[in-house]
Amino acid sequence: MPCKRFALALLTALISFSAFAQDDESDKGFFNNPGPKAERNYVSFGISLNEFNKLFLGLVRSSEVRHERLSEGPIVSSEVGLTAQTYGASLIFGNYIDNTFRTEFRYGEGIKYDSLKGAKDVQLDYWFSMLIGADQDITDYMRAYAMLGASYFQADVKNREVEREIEIEGIRERTILQPSVYSGSPRIFTTDFSFTWLIGLDYKLSDQWYLSFEYGLLVNDSDIEVEVDQYSTYLKFEF
Repeated sequence: MPCKRFALALLTALISFSAFAQDDESDKGFFNNPGPKAERNYVSFGISLNEFNKLFLGLVRSSEVRHERLSEGPIVSSEVGLTAQTYGASLIFGNYIDNTFRTEFRYGEGIKYDSLKGAKDVQLDYWFSMLIGADQDITDYMRAYAMLGASYFQADVKNREVEREIEIEGIRERTILQPSVYSGSPRIFTTDFSFTWLIGLDYKLSDQWYLSFEYGLLVNDSDIEVEVDQYSTYLKFEF
Protein backbone atom coordinates (compact mmCIF):
# COMPACT_ATOMS: atom_id res chain seq x y z
CA MET A 1 0.00 0.00 0.00
CA PRO A 2 2.72 2.61 0.84
CA CYS A 3 4.53 1.82 -2.45
CA LYS A 4 1.29 2.34 -4.37
CA ARG A 5 0.82 5.75 -2.71
CA PHE A 6 4.34 6.81 -3.64
CA ALA A 7 3.93 5.57 -7.24
CA LEU A 8 0.65 7.51 -7.53
CA ALA A 9 2.31 10.70 -6.26
CA LEU A 10 5.18 10.27 -8.70
CA LEU A 11 2.80 9.61 -11.63
CA THR A 12 0.74 12.71 -10.79
CA ALA A 13 3.88 14.84 -10.75
CA LEU A 14 5.08 13.45 -14.10
CA ILE A 15 1.72 14.18 -15.72
CA SER A 16 1.90 17.76 -14.43
CA PHE A 17 5.42 18.18 -15.83
CA SER A 18 4.34 16.81 -19.22
CA ALA A 19 1.59 19.42 -19.41
CA PHE A 20 4.15 22.20 -18.92
CA ALA A 21 6.50 20.60 -21.44
CA GLN A 22 3.87 20.67 -24.22
CA ASP A 23 3.66 24.47 -24.23
CA ASP A 24 5.76 24.88 -27.42
CA GLU A 25 4.41 28.34 -28.32
CA SER A 26 5.90 29.95 -25.25
CA ASP A 27 9.40 31.42 -25.22
CA LYS A 28 9.90 29.62 -21.94
CA GLY A 29 11.10 26.06 -22.55
CA PHE A 30 10.88 23.05 -20.25
CA PHE A 31 14.56 22.15 -20.41
CA ASN A 32 15.95 25.60 -21.26
CA ASN A 33 15.18 29.26 -20.62
CA PRO A 34 12.78 28.58 -17.72
CA GLY A 35 12.30 32.27 -17.02
CA PRO A 36 12.72 34.28 -13.79
CA LYS A 37 12.21 32.72 -10.37
CA ALA A 38 8.77 34.24 -9.95
CA GLU A 39 7.54 32.22 -12.97
CA ARG A 40 9.06 28.87 -12.01
CA ASN A 41 7.77 25.64 -10.55
CA TYR A 42 10.01 22.84 -9.36
CA VAL A 43 10.10 19.17 -8.45
CA SER A 44 12.52 17.47 -6.06
CA PHE A 45 13.23 13.85 -5.25
CA GLY A 46 15.44 12.74 -2.39
CA ILE A 47 16.27 10.69 0.67
CA SER A 48 15.55 11.66 4.29
CA LEU A 49 16.99 10.50 7.60
CA ASN A 50 14.10 10.65 10.10
CA GLU A 51 15.53 10.58 13.62
CA PHE A 52 13.09 9.73 16.44
CA ASN A 53 14.07 11.25 19.79
CA LYS A 54 12.91 10.77 23.41
CA LEU A 55 11.19 7.41 22.81
CA PHE A 56 9.95 5.18 25.65
CA LEU A 57 10.17 1.39 25.67
CA GLY A 58 8.30 -0.60 28.33
CA LEU A 59 8.49 -4.41 28.42
CA VAL A 60 6.09 -6.89 30.02
CA ARG A 61 6.23 -10.68 30.42
CA SER A 62 4.88 -12.36 27.28
CA SER A 63 3.33 -15.09 29.45
CA GLU A 64 1.11 -12.49 31.14
CA VAL A 65 -0.33 -10.97 27.96
CA ARG A 66 -3.99 -11.88 27.38
CA HIS A 67 -5.02 -10.59 23.97
CA GLU A 68 -8.58 -11.87 24.33
CA ARG A 69 -8.94 -9.77 27.51
CA LEU A 70 -6.85 -6.84 26.25
CA SER A 71 -4.71 -7.11 29.36
CA GLU A 72 -1.14 -7.76 30.39
CA GLY A 73 1.05 -7.82 33.47
CA PRO A 74 3.00 -4.86 34.86
CA ILE A 75 5.95 -3.30 33.05
CA VAL A 76 9.03 -5.07 34.39
CA SER A 77 11.69 -3.31 32.31
CA SER A 78 11.68 0.18 30.84
CA GLU A 79 13.98 2.68 29.14
CA VAL A 80 13.43 6.35 28.31
CA GLY A 81 15.10 8.82 25.98
CA LEU A 82 15.76 6.27 23.23
CA THR A 83 16.68 7.31 19.68
CA ALA A 84 15.85 5.58 16.38
CA GLN A 85 17.25 6.51 12.98
CA THR A 86 14.96 5.58 10.10
CA TYR A 87 15.02 6.46 6.40
CA GLY A 88 12.45 7.57 3.85
CA ALA A 89 12.07 8.79 0.26
CA SER A 90 10.38 12.12 -0.53
CA LEU A 91 8.79 13.80 -3.53
CA ILE A 92 8.26 17.59 -3.59
CA PHE A 93 6.25 19.81 -5.91
CA GLY A 94 6.79 23.53 -5.37
CA ASN A 95 6.08 26.96 -6.80
CA TYR A 96 7.87 30.32 -6.48
CA ILE A 97 5.31 32.97 -5.57
CA ASP A 98 7.85 35.70 -6.34
CA ASN A 99 11.61 36.17 -6.11
CA THR A 100 11.54 35.67 -2.34
CA PHE A 101 8.66 33.36 -1.33
CA ARG A 102 7.77 29.79 -2.27
CA THR A 103 5.16 27.16 -1.41
CA GLU A 104 5.54 23.37 -1.40
CA PHE A 105 3.57 20.16 -1.20
CA ARG A 106 5.55 17.12 0.01
CA TYR A 107 4.91 13.41 0.18
CA GLY A 108 7.29 11.03 1.95
CA GLU A 109 7.35 7.32 2.59
CA GLY A 110 9.40 5.22 4.99
CA ILE A 111 11.84 2.74 3.49
CA LYS A 112 13.88 1.51 6.49
CA TYR A 113 13.01 0.68 10.10
CA ASP A 114 15.22 1.03 13.16
CA SER A 115 15.01 -1.14 16.26
CA LEU A 116 14.58 -0.14 19.91
CA LYS A 117 16.71 -2.65 21.82
CA GLY A 118 15.60 -5.42 19.45
CA ALA A 119 12.07 -5.34 20.88
CA LYS A 120 10.28 -2.69 18.78
CA ASP A 121 10.92 -1.69 15.15
CA VAL A 122 9.76 1.85 14.29
CA GLN A 123 9.59 4.09 11.26
CA LEU A 124 7.43 6.81 9.69
CA ASP A 125 5.13 4.94 7.34
CA TYR A 126 4.29 8.09 5.33
CA TRP A 127 3.87 11.84 5.72
CA PHE A 128 2.27 14.76 3.84
CA SER A 129 3.45 18.34 4.35
CA MET A 130 2.28 21.76 3.14
CA LEU A 131 4.87 24.49 3.61
CA ILE A 132 5.47 28.14 2.82
CA GLY A 133 8.77 29.95 3.18
CA ALA A 134 11.30 32.47 2.02
CA ASP A 135 14.69 32.13 0.35
CA GLN A 136 17.60 34.42 -0.39
CA ASP A 137 20.75 34.26 -2.54
CA ILE A 138 23.97 33.89 -0.55
CA THR A 139 26.33 33.60 -3.52
CA ASP A 140 25.91 33.23 -7.27
CA TYR A 141 25.57 29.47 -6.84
CA MET A 142 23.99 29.05 -3.39
CA ARG A 143 20.59 30.02 -2.01
CA ALA A 144 19.38 29.64 1.60
CA TYR A 145 15.75 29.10 2.58
CA ALA A 146 13.50 28.56 5.61
CA MET A 147 9.99 27.09 5.59
CA LEU A 148 7.06 26.63 7.98
CA GLY A 149 3.94 24.54 7.72
CA ALA A 150 2.05 21.48 8.93
CA SER A 151 2.40 17.74 8.39
CA TYR A 152 0.06 14.76 8.57
CA PHE A 153 1.88 11.51 9.31
CA GLN A 154 1.52 7.88 10.34
CA ALA A 155 4.11 5.85 12.22
CA ASP A 156 4.54 2.10 11.91
CA VAL A 157 5.52 -0.23 14.77
CA LYS A 158 6.50 -3.89 14.81
CA ASN A 159 6.73 -5.51 18.25
CA ARG A 160 9.01 -8.48 18.92
CA GLU A 161 9.59 -10.90 21.77
CA VAL A 162 13.04 -10.76 23.40
CA GLU A 163 14.73 -12.73 26.13
CA ARG A 164 15.99 -10.59 28.98
CA GLU A 165 17.37 -11.02 32.48
CA ILE A 166 15.32 -8.98 34.93
CA GLU A 167 15.41 -8.43 38.69
CA ILE A 168 12.23 -8.29 40.77
CA GLU A 169 12.36 -8.02 44.57
CA GLY A 170 16.03 -9.02 44.57
CA ILE A 171 15.51 -12.13 42.44
CA ARG A 172 17.09 -12.28 38.98
CA GLU A 173 15.56 -14.39 36.24
CA ARG A 174 15.65 -14.78 32.47
CA THR A 175 12.28 -14.56 30.81
CA ILE A 176 10.58 -13.71 27.51
CA LEU A 177 9.40 -10.10 27.29
CA GLN A 178 7.54 -7.99 24.74
CA PRO A 179 6.65 -4.30 24.39
CA SER A 180 3.68 -3.14 26.43
CA VAL A 181 0.50 -2.67 24.42
CA TYR A 182 -2.42 -2.52 26.84
CA SER A 183 -0.95 -0.85 29.91
CA GLY A 184 0.66 1.81 27.71
CA SER A 185 -0.14 3.37 24.37
CA PRO A 186 0.44 1.04 21.37
CA ARG A 187 1.17 4.10 19.23
CA ILE A 188 4.35 6.13 19.23
CA PHE A 189 2.50 9.45 18.95
CA THR A 190 -0.68 10.85 20.47
CA THR A 191 -1.49 12.87 17.32
CA ASP A 192 -1.37 12.55 13.53
CA PHE A 193 -0.67 16.25 12.85
CA SER A 194 2.31 18.43 13.70
CA PHE A 195 3.81 21.84 13.14
CA THR A 196 6.84 21.50 10.82
CA TRP A 197 9.80 23.78 10.12
CA LEU A 198 13.02 23.41 8.14
CA ILE A 199 16.06 25.29 6.87
CA GLY A 200 18.07 24.43 3.80
CA LEU A 201 20.54 25.30 1.08
CA ASP A 202 20.11 25.05 -2.70
CA TYR A 203 23.42 24.46 -4.48
CA LYS A 204 23.20 25.44 -8.16
CA LEU A 205 24.40 22.80 -10.65
CA SER A 206 22.97 24.56 -13.72
CA ASP A 207 20.21 27.07 -14.46
CA GLN A 208 17.55 24.41 -13.81
CA TRP A 209 19.24 21.73 -11.66
CA TYR A 210 20.00 22.15 -7.95
CA LEU A 211 21.21 19.99 -5.08
CA SER A 212 19.35 20.72 -1.83
CA PHE A 213 20.46 20.00 1.75
CA GLU A 214 17.98 20.37 4.63
CA TYR A 215 17.53 20.06 8.36
CA GLY A 216 14.24 20.47 10.17
CA LEU A 217 11.71 19.33 12.76
CA LEU A 218 9.15 17.18 10.96
CA VAL A 219 7.16 15.99 14.00
CA ASN A 220 6.78 17.44 17.51
CA ASP A 221 4.33 15.64 19.79
CA SER A 222 4.33 18.02 22.75
CA ASP A 223 2.02 15.81 24.85
CA ILE A 224 4.71 13.12 25.24
CA GLU A 225 7.70 15.21 24.07
CA VAL A 226 8.60 12.86 21.20
CA GLU A 227 10.22 14.52 18.18
CA VAL A 228 11.33 13.49 14.71
CA ASP A 229 14.24 15.49 13.29
CA GLN A 230 14.72 15.24 9.54
CA TYR A 231 17.95 15.47 7.54
CA SER A 232 17.42 15.41 3.77
CA THR A 233 19.20 15.61 0.43
CA TYR A 234 17.26 16.37 -2.76
CA LEU A 235 17.90 16.74 -6.47
CA LYS A 236 15.72 19.62 -7.67
CA PHE A 237 14.63 20.55 -11.19
CA GLU A 238 13.08 23.97 -11.91
CA PHE A 239 10.88 24.66 -14.94
